[in-house]
Amino acid sequence: MPGVVTVSRHRCGNSGCACTREGKLHEAVRILIKFKDGYATRCLSQEEVDSFRPRTEAYQRLRKARGNLGKWHKEVIELIDQIERERRSLEGLSEEDRKRPLR
Repeated sequence: MPGVVTVSRHRCGNSGCACTREGKLHEAVRILIKFKDGYATRCLSQEEVDSFRPRTEAYQRLRKARGNLGKWHKEVIELIDQIERERRSLEGLSEEDRKRPLR
């Protein structure tokens, strides 16, 4: 699931609450989900946390692996291009062989 499970801390705003009087903030476990047109958050129960957290962590691992695969692919293409340039190098060939076309 494309999202992140986080703990948010906030004030409720009630004048008699400890968060206003003493600065003790309330905690809520939330999920932040990314959509094409923006983000959405919602509070989660403990049961939902147990369901969503492994799914969001798996998605994050997938995205990281995909990024690493892209980097690895680029490195492999660069190495193949370098091998091809070296293979086509005319260095060390006689003048006669340099005039012959390479495959």
